[in-house]
Amino acid sequence: MYAIVMTNTGRPPAYGVNAFLNGLDYYGHDNIDFYLLQGGMNQDYLSVLRNKPFIYDVKIIDINDLKKRYPNHFNPKENAWYAKFYRYQFASELTNYDAVMIVDSDMCCVNNVTQFFEIAHKTGLFITPNNNWGMEIDKYNIDGVNGAASPPLHNMPCFFDPVKWKKVLTAVIPFNLKRKAGGDMMTLFHCHHNLKTLNRVHILPNNLWLQTGFYDRTLKKINTDKRYISDHGDRLNMFHRRWWMKKVCDKFVGDIKQDNYKKIGRNNVDIFYDFYSYFNKSWKVILDGQ
Repeated sequence: MYAIVMTNTGRPPAYGVNAFLNGLDYYGHDNIDFYLLQGGMNQDYLSVLRNKPFIYDVKIIDINDLKKRYPNHFNPKENAWYAKFYRYQFASELTNYDAVMIVDSDMCCVNNVTQFFEIAHKTGLFITPNNNWGMEIDKYNIDGVNGAASPPLHNMPCFFDPVKWKKVLTAVIPFNLKRKAGGDMMTLFHCHHNLKTLNRVHILPNNLWLQTGFYDRTLKKINTDKRYISDHGDRLNMFHRRWWMKKVCDKFVGDIKQDNYKKIGRNNVDIFYDFYSYFNKSWKVILDGQ
């Protein structure tokens, strides 16, 4: 049995969360428990999730309860901090599961990813994508690892055995509290470096999990038994960013300078928007108005 941990403290409606939950169901993830660490979400929507609409269970955790259990941030008004860092501590406690995945609430699942839980469990590896914007893994300078544009590794999604990786997971909050700066991507990498565990990290290709360089290569929609996205023959597993928002799509495409890349970016972003729309409007739990 596997578990997924996601946090969301944003204002409703939760289009990203809902699309991800529907996507998991659509691609047949029937051997997971989904832990939603939430604050401020719509109570009617949470009631729908509690009524078991999917082929897996959604377990709702009030993040305010975690604030009572876990160390507090140096700035208690910064609520988003809890969403970033408490998920690692929480995941370390899920020792009754063979493997756990932590994932952001602005990611969309577009394939069945069960095999990566299995690999994490059987090999004991920590599995996560590379960071396209970061340093090269074999050339990094730890003193320069600050912010999201420098770590060689991304932090989402990541798969791991919570028993074997407890030491790293429980180091995340203390490191950040001591440093008093930086996001969890940078913090997690520092913890791997400090605990000398990078040799047990398996790196996934960014383009199949995040699409950080969303205008690098032209993607295609595939309709077979289900809907998929192809990157030159390889199926995407997930993608990242709030592509359910038209203004986000238009902004990122508008920022592309070269016309040929702008055309690729528009094609790909339209595909991402389409998948978010499908999962929010056409699957089991409907959130219209996207």
